[in-house]
Amino acid sequence: MAMRHMADLRLLAHEFSETDGWPDLPCPACMTGSLALKDDQPVTTEQSRLSSLMCQHEVAEPDWISGYFHGALQCSRASCGEVVAVVGEFRVADGPCVEDDYDSLYEKRYRVHCFVPALSLIREDDAFPQPVMQLVVAASAVLWMDPSSAANRVRAAIEELLTLQGVPQTHTSKNGKPVRHTAHKRIELFKERKPKFAEAAELLMAVKWIGNDGSHGSELGIDEVLGGVELLNHALELIYDTSAADLKRKAAEINKHRGIPR
Repeated sequence: MAMRHMADLRLLAHEFSETDGWPDLPCPACMTGSLALKDDQPVTTEQSRLSSLMCQHEVAEPDWISGYFHGALQCSRASCGEVVAVVGEFRVADGPCVEDDYDSLYEKRYRVHCFVPALSLIREDDAFPQPVMQLVVAASAVLWMDPSSAANRVRAAIEELLTLQGVPQTHTSKNGKPVRHTAHKRIELFKERKPKFAEAAELLMAVKWIGNDGSHGSELGIDEVLGGVELLNHALELIYDTSAADLKRKAAEINKHRGIPR
């Protein structure tokens, strides 16, 4: 099951406007509520020094204005109420231009760089190993500013997952010295030793390739990293989520007894 907020998280890969409003973001504390501007207050913007100097020019235009913003988002669930700080950049750009409304000619557009605490990228599941989840949170912490670094942390989550699944990190060379397995080789070993998780192994291999792009200098986008997180999330479900198997066993018991077993 893909996380319900993934489409909204993808909206943060690009600028969004005051008109668009804030995406429907998951609360990192309860994962049930959504984040909205705290007390319905707009974010605070500060014009950059360069922008201020440019705007002193006699022919300055509103769309020369740019700078930074900060604000607070709060969980919509009254029983949670978690507050999340957000920081990023803004600029003034052409607006929707509503007839007879001069103020609509321009609007502020925002690009997020950081959330504190970091947003959850994978749905919470008690069955998922915490060491892996912690690395995904570490990826989220840098995702909006440095997607390639985030991809490396997701790749590290794969390595941790393989270790927890008993896949060896090293092998002994011909001269008797320990040699580290590549992530690629470890995934292949995982697939060979646990063929029931072959589909999960294929997903992990795809995430590994995305992480490689981030490690080898390719400029990854937020969208691409989130795509890798989705693949990792599904791999975790295939390995650790037993709900489908439990339902299958329950149905088999009911069918065997021709009714609810007493």
